[in-house]
Parts: sequence; C-alpha cells; structure tokens
Amino acid sequence: AFLDDDDEWLPKKLEIQMRQFENTPNDVGFCFSAIININADGEKASGVPDGIGNYLELSLRRFKGFMTSTLIIKKYVFDKAGFFDEMFPSHQEPDLIIRIAKNFKGLGVNQPLVKMDMIGAHEHIGSSLERRIGGGKMILNKHLEEFKKRPEVLAKHYFQIALWHRDNKQFVEAEAYFKKAWKESFRLRYFYHYLSAFIFTKFLH
Repeated sequence: AFLDDDDEWLPKKLEIQMRQFENTPNDVGFCFSAIININADGEKASGVPDGIGNYLELSLRRFKGFMTSTLIIKKYVFDKAGFFDEMFPSHQEPDLIIRIAKNFKGLGVNQPLVKMDMIGAHEHIGSSLERRIGGGKMILNKHLEEFKKRPEVLAKHYFQIALWHRDNKQFVEAEAYFKKAWKESFRLRYFYHYLSAFIFTKFLH
C-alpha cells in the first residue's frame, strides 16, 4: 500500500479495502478506491468503477484514474509487472498501473478512502511542464502497441502533450503533436488547433 506525504488515509481505509480484497482470486492483483480531492474550491468526492474488472482500458484512457495513495497491490504482482520505472520524470504511477492491468484484474471500491491535497506546499512532480511532457512522451512510446489499438485514446494524449508544449512556449513541438492528434483522429478540434499552430509557427512566430 502507498501513501504520499501530502495525502491522508481516512479511518479504516485499509480495513475497508482488505475486507473485499483479501479473498479475491489470484488474477485480481490490485485494489483502488475513490478519493476526496482538496483544491482551492474546497473538497469534492470522486467516484470509481465498483467491483472486479479488467481496467486496462481505463488505465490507458485516464492516467489519473488510479490514485497511488488508494492502491493496495498484491506482492507477487510486482514479480510479473515490475515496480516503478525511475527513468520516468513523471507518469511513474500510470505506467505501473498499465503494466499491472495488462496482466491482472483490479477491484474498485467506490467509496472515498483517501484525502488528496492538490494545493500542498511541496512541488508535485507533475507540476513541471518539462517533466509532464517528458513523462507523457515516455509512457506513450513505452506502451505504443496498446495505444495504437485505440487511436481515439492516443489522439487525446497527443493533444494534451501539444497543449503542454504550447503552454511551455515550444510552438514547433506543439504544432507537431497537434498534427499527430489529428492524424490519429480526424476531429475538427484537433485540426483547428493544428492549423492555428501551423499558421503561427510559419507566419507569425
């Protein structure tokens, strides 16, 4: 089980999860729960899928679908999937969950059991644009075979990387990733951003 230094387990968090998790079959490798998000607007509870399921699709689609401080993972799962990849500048948690979800089912507990402080004093790894971009590209490249089976999902992640590049004033790279998103999924939104970035980099920048 995991607990980040700026998060808080609610009372009986482990007991509530283990009551459902400890007698699951060997092909159920991890358990996760809903959370209470603490941000500038106050506290808001999230929801997660309830029960045992194949969560590979969710792990690929939503990198924040499984919050680390909610996770309980069976020890033998790490023998198969490995541990955190320390080469990643960010996205270590979703990379781990993707590797686990490729081989094991998960158990969702749709009850908030962790408070997650999104406005804590320390710097989150993911708060740096450079690290977000680097980790985002690494996770897509590492699991590209799975993402290629899901072009809409891949396009969404390419689009996010393009936005990060744009926010980081890296306009040529932003244009390239807007184009990647559009080539995977011919959505008008992606084409509009690609065209805008193309015009900006070629004529205005």
